[in-house]
Amino acid sequence: MFRLWHDDNGTHGMAMKPNISRRDCLTTLSGLFCLTSAHAALSGTSDDARFPQRSITLMVPWPAGGSTDLSMRILAQEASKQLRQNIVIENKPGAGGTMAMAPLQIARPDGYTLAHYATVFEQSPGMLSNTLLYCGLAAGIDVLLGTSIAYLILRTKLVARHWLDWIASAALAIPGLVLAIGYLRTFRGVLVPGTDVLFTATWFLIMIAYAIRRLPYALRSCMAALQQVHHSLEEAAASMGATRLRTVRRVMIPLMAGGMLAGFVTSFITAAVELSATMMLVTKESQAPMSYGIYLYMQSTSGRGPGAALGVLAIVAVALGTYASHWLVSRHQRLTQIHRPQG
Repeated sequence: MFRLWHDDNGTHGMAMKPNISRRDCLTTLSGLFCLTSAHAALSGTSDDARFPQRSITLMVPWPAGGSTDLSMRILAQEASKQLRQNIVIENKPGAGGTMAMAPLQIARPDGYTLAHYATVFEQSPGMLSNTLLYCGLAAGIDVLLGTSIAYLILRTKLVARHWLDWIASAALAIPGLVLAIGYLRTFRGVLVPGTDVLFTATWFLIMIAYAIRRLPYALRSCMAALQQVHHSLEEAAASMGATRLRTVRRVMIPLMAGGMLAGFVTSFITAAVELSATMMLVTKESQAPMSYGIYLYMQSTSGRGPGAALGVLAIVAVALGTYASHWLVSRHQRLTQIHRPQG
């Protein structure tokens, strides 16, 4: 990867991370192209606002004359035009690329780099997948429980049914740290059925904590969606001979789809940034989600860069989930309008 830097003597530099795959190289080149394009788009600003303002040294961890060296020289020529600065190629082969990475490691953090993302993917590749797994399962459980509780409260006459709402919402009044300690004490000594593994040592407990903590959000969305469905629709389906289960599956669920999806996304987004309960329930690094990874990285000065990169990845994951939910809702609305009979 690349990093622009300068020292106290007024010299700029740019180092490239060695031993990267072809895909990583293409990603790096694309990122640098976006950087130079953005700089070109802002070329109308004053000279004082431009960066870099001094010459750049591109350190290549391969010997001169090779295919990689030629590619870097072509890149440097085009980047020099866009950045309006001279770029000097400096080949530093040897020691598996350590010779070229040394200036990057000792440079002050006042430039631009993609190396922190490479650090995250090298050291913590499972945190993103863990977050998607835990939060996705937790949000799915919240939607199922929220829909069921909303139906029992609004469509039945069970005694003390409103207690279900109060019990589900009680998790908001309990700090995540206290809730996690309660789980650890409750399941202390309990083994996973058929194994010798403690239940408190599995990621399943983390997912349960996420689901309980975020259930009130999904419940509110599901109740709001069900309140908009009139009783006459269920009565009409019953008059046509539909069973209660078929009415729920063919009438209620499609009409509540928007609210259920909103509850899923809300639970997913808020669970992705849950830290207090996560700190107590994670027993090994392979179980850690992104929120725990950001916390670990931020404990040291050298880890703040990877921690910030992991935070950006968390934002991207949440943004993609939000975009997907909006796309699904819009698609559902378009299909509904297409199949709606014309009056």
